[in-house]
Amino acid sequence: MLCDQHEAATADSTLLSRFIELWDRSAFQFGPAHLVGYISALGFGDSGSSAYQEWWLQSDERIHVIGKGILRFHAVYWLAFLASAGQPAPTRIQVHPYLTVEGAKLSKSSKNAVDPVQIVSAYGTEALRWWFARDVGPVADTDFTTARLIARANEDLANGLGNLVSRIVTLVHRYRRGEVPAVETEIAAELGDLGNKVDSAVGDFDLRGAARLVCEAVAQLNRDLEDTQPWAIANRAGTPAQRRLDSLLARHVKSAREIARVVEPFVPALSTRLLEQLGMSTRLPTPVPAFTRIEGP
Repeated sequence: MLCDQHEAATADSTLLSRFIELWDRSAFQFGPAHLVGYISALGFGDSGSSAYQEWWLQSDERIHVIGKGILRFHAVYWLAFLASAGQPAPTRIQVHPYLTVEGAKLSKSSKNAVDPVQIVSAYGTEALRWWFARDVGPVADTDFTTARLIARANEDLANGLGNLVSRIVTLVHRYRRGEVPAVETEIAAELGDLGNKVDSAVGDFDLRGAARLVCEAVAQLNRDLEDTQPWAIANRAGTPAQRRLDSLLARHVKSAREIARVVEPFVPALSTRLLEQLGMSTRLPTPVPAFTRIEGP
């Protein structure tokens, strides 16, 4: 019996020693590594660092972005390390979900990894960037397939935004020989606060919400075209009708320019091509497709 008690005590002692050893390793890995790796880039430890003062100590927001698989270390341990060092904690910890393939987390060991270089080579950076913004949610895991990437790019970029700009530029060429009427006008009322709304969503790490706002704006401007029917007004004789047409064409161009500008953080190259199509002067170039539909594999 004494022998059994001795063996049990020895086992407990060994387990405790092993726990302490593992904790020491964890403390080294998640203490100095995090403190040095995260905040020393701003000059932590350098009393003369203006960057650390501006972006960490005196900042209204200190946002830490992590994957959900390491939440415990970053939301518990690191905060304790910062407190022990007398440093302020993040004001927000933004935890992002996983990308999956057929429901399984992307992993090299699972051999289900998707090579982004191959995706870009086959379908372009814009399709991939837009899929990340439009389909990947801020909370739930998102399943990736090339079919979904292609469908999203074709629906939103080719058939949606690209086609809308092409329609408007074509109308200006058809009825005003490519010259945007020089009249004072406001963008469509539904798009008046688009830029601020998109900025707010991006600032809240809701890229999908921001991309949805862009798609809603495209749909609204398409409805405005259908409601106002500039092609019908163009067939009416008389100065009032032609002035109305000038006002509508100028408004549609201005509205489309706003959408093209707002989409720049998501697909910068496409944004540039759209703005070139819409012109930043009164003369518009000949319309060409800004985004070509992607054919499936």
